[in-house]
Amino acid sequence: MLKLVNIDKVYKVGDMTVQALKGVSLEFRKNEMVSILGPSGCGKTTMLNIIGGLDKYTSGDLIINGISTKEYRECDWDAYRNASIGFVFQSYNLISHQTVLENVELALTLSGVSASERRQRAIKALEEVGLGDQLRKKPNQLSGGQMQRVAIARALINNPDIVLADEPTGALDSVTSVQIMDLLKEVAKTRLVILVTHNGELAEKYSDRIIKLLDGKIVSDTNPVKQEKDQKTTKQRPKKTAMSFVSAFKLSIRNLFTKKMRTFITSFAGSIGIIGVALILALSSGFSGYIDRMQEDTMSSYPLTIATASVDVTSMMSLIELPGLEKYPTANEIYINKITEKLQSTIQSNDITDEYVDNAIKTIDKKLVSDIVYNTGAAINLYKQDFVSSDGVQMKAISMDGMMGMGGWKRIINNPELINSQYDVLSGKLPSAKNELVLCVDDYNQLLDISVMGALGIDAEDIKDKDKLTFDEIFALEYKLVLNDELYDQRPNGTFYKNTLLTQSEYDNSLTMKIVGIVRLKEEATGGSLSGTIGYHGSLMDYILEQEANSDVVTWQKANLDLRYTDGQSYFALAKASTPFKDIPEVMLTPEMTEYIQAEAQKLQNNSLATLGGRTTPIQIDIYPKDFESKEQIKAHLDAYNNQLEEQDKAPVAYSDMMGFMFDALGVMVDAVSYVLIAFTSISLVVSSIMIGVITYTSVLERTKEIGILKALGARKKDISRVFNAETITIGFVAGMIGVCFTWIVAIPINALLYSLTTIPNLMTLGVVPAVILVGISVFLTFVAGLVPSRVAAKKDAVIALRAE
Repeated sequence: MLKLVNIDKVYKVGDMTVQALKGVSLEFRKNEMVSILGPSGCGKTTMLNIIGGLDKYTSGDLIINGISTKEYRECDWDAYRNASIGFVFQSYNLISHQTVLENVELALTLSGVSASERRQRAIKALEEVGLGDQLRKKPNQLSGGQMQRVAIARALINNPDIVLADEPTGALDSVTSVQIMDLLKEVAKTRLVILVTHNGELAEKYSDRIIKLLDGKIVSDTNPVKQEKDQKTTKQRPKKTAMSFVSAFKLSIRNLFTKKMRTFITSFAGSIGIIGVALILALSSGFSGYIDRMQEDTMSSYPLTIATASVDVTSMMSLIELPGLEKYPTANEIYINKITEKLQSTIQSNDITDEYVDNAIKTIDKKLVSDIVYNTGAAINLYKQDFVSSDGVQMKAISMDGMMGMGGWKRIINNPELINSQYDVLSGKLPSAKNELVLCVDDYNQLLDISVMGALGIDAEDIKDKDKLTFDEIFALEYKLVLNDELYDQRPNGTFYKNTLLTQSEYDNSLTMKIVGIVRLKEEATGGSLSGTIGYHGSLMDYILEQEANSDVVTWQKANLDLRYTDGQSYFALAKASTPFKDIPEVMLTPEMTEYIQAEAQKLQNNSLATLGGRTTPIQIDIYPKDFESKEQIKAHLDAYNNQLEEQDKAPVAYSDMMGFMFDALGVMVDAVSYVLIAFTSISLVVSSIMIGVITYTSVLERTKEIGILKALGARKKDISRVFNAETITIGFVAGMIGVCFTWIVAIPINALLYSLTTIPNLMTLGVVPAVILVGISVFLTFVAGLVPSRVAAKKDAVIALRAE
C-alpha cells in the first residue's frame, strides 16, 4: 500500500546542509497501527510529512498503491493529501473562527462535496468521536481532549487510507491520552495509522509495530513487511480537489466576522475614495439632469425650426476669432475682424416647398413629435369693442404681437399632456376648439400693463383705477375674428384697401373668440411651451386658411400675380427698387440681373399672398420633439433627406436647434469639470486600495497557520488564493456599498441646502446604475490590490506554515 524506497531528505540552512533522512526504506500494511519512536531531531516528523505529502523527498521514491510519486505535480500532492491522508496534530490545528462542525466539514469542502452531504457526514463523524452535542461550539470552548477528537473526526471525514498522528497526546493529560489512543487503535482496524510519539509506554501498549529512528536512519522495526515483488508504476493521478469560490467566500466571511471592527474600519477607509468619486458623480449627474430637465422644458419653447432664412450658429461663433492669430500677441498692431461681411455666409436661405413638406416633414414618425406647427404667415385679424359712437359700437384692432413686442398671441402646441405637465390650470380649461383662448400669467399671477393693453386690447384708461382683474372679468372678454371679405374693400380700379372704421354690427356673424382658461407655469418647471400672453388653438389657423382661400382679395391677387393688391404696383418694379440695380433702366438689365429681380419679386408676391391667407406653403416650420432621443432621430431624418437633395445637386434645407447648441456647450463644460474632479478624487481611491492590499498581507501573516491547515487538508494554491481574493472582494464590496449609501444619505441634507440657496431640486443625484458601477470599481480595485498578498499566501510552505503561532 505505502512504500518508502531509499528516501533521503536534505535541508539547506544558509551555507550548511542538514540531512534529516538517510536512505530510509519502509513498507506499510493497509491496516495497522505503527508507532515511530526516537529522540528529538532524529527525523520522525520529517518522515511523517513526506508520507503525508507536506514535504518533498530529496531522492528515493514514495510508492502509493504501487504508483511512483516521482512525477507527481503540485495538484497531485494536493489531491493525495485530501483523499488519502488524514492528519492529527499535537496542537490540534483547528481554525478558531469556525465552529466544530465547520472544521470537520473543511476537508469535504475541498473535495467539492455538496453542502447537505458535507453536513450529514460531518455530524456522523463527530458523533462517532463522542462530540455530537458540541457541533456549534468554537474550538476555544472545548477542552484539549475534545479538540483532539475534533481533529480526529476531521482526519477521518474523507475516509482516508492513512491517518498520520504527530504527537497526538503530547498536550493531553494521561487519562485523556488513553482515550485518544483507544480511539486511534479503533481507527487502525480499518486503515493505516502512523503515530509519532515520545511516549514509549503508550506505543508499546497500543502499537502493532514500532519503528525506531536515530540520526535519520531506521535502527529497528518490530514487525517489518516481508519483501514482495516490485509493482509496476503507472501514470495514473489521484482525483483533483475542487474548492469552489463560494466555499472560499464563506471561509473569508467567517474570518472577517471574527474581526468585525477591523473589517468595518478597513472597509470605511476603502470607501473614502468611493465617497469622493460618488459625490462628484452625484453632483455631475444632478447638474446634467437639471440641464436635461431645462432642455426638455424649453424644448417646447425652442423647437427645431426650419425657416426661410436660417442661421448656422456654430459657424457664426467660429467667426469671432480671426484664423492664424495667437492669443496675447506682442506686436503693436490692432487687427480688424470684418465679421459683418462674414455673417452673411452664416445666413442660409431655405427654399421651403410643398414637395419638401410632403417628403421631409410629413414623413417624420408621429411617435417622435409632440406637434408640428406650420406657419404660413397668414394674418389673424382680431378686433375688440372699443367705444360707442353715433354710428354704433366701434371696434379696435388687437396687436397680435402685444405692445412693444411684449407678450402677444401664440399658437399652443397640440399636446395637452405636455402643457398640463408644465402648467397649473388656475381656472377654466385648456382650449380645445378654434374659438377658445388661454391666458398665461407669471409666478405672481401678474401681467405687465403693456401686455394687458397690447394682447388683451385693454386701454390704459380702462385700468387707470385698477391694479388687478378678477378671473370673471378675464372670462368676459370677447374678440371678433375679421376675415378678408369683411376687412378689405375694393376700389373702382380693382385694388383693395383695409377698412379701419369698423362697427360691431358688421361682425355679428363673425367668429367670437373667448378666453376659456387661465394657466401659470408650475413651480418645478424650468420652462414652458406657452411663450405668449394669450394662446390660441391650432385649428384656428386651419379655419382662417380655409375661409380666406376664396376671399375676393385673394382671388384678385392670384389673378394678378404681377401686381400688388393694395395699389396695383408691379412687384417687379418694387423688387427692382430695393436692389443695387434700381437706377438701371429695365432695357439695360442683363439676363442675370433680370433673373435676380424676378426672384425678389416672387418673394414679394408670396409674402402678400401669405399675409392674406391665400398661400398654404409654410414660411416656417416648428417641430416639437417628445424628448432628446426623438429630437436626435428627427434630426437624423432631416439630414438624410438633405443628403438626397445634395445628391440631386439641390440646396439642402437647414434647420436650427438653438437650445440644443447652448445646452450641449453647457453639458460639455459640466462634464469637463466632473472629469477633472473625478481624476483628483481617484487618487484617494487608489491609495485606499493599496491600503487594503497591505491589510490583506497582514491578514495573510496572521492566518499563516490556517494556510498550513488548508494545505494539509489538500487545498491547492488556487484554493488558498481564492480564500484571500474572496476576502478582498468582500471588503471592496462593503467599501463600495458604504460609499454609495453614504452618498445617498448625505445627498438628502445637501439637496435641501442647495434647494434653499438655488430653488433647484435634486442637484445631487446618484443613480442606481452609476452606484452599481462604483461598487464594481471598488471590488475590482481591492481585488487587484489583494492579488500579490493572495499569491504570497498560496506559495507558503505547508510545513513552515503549520509551525507558525
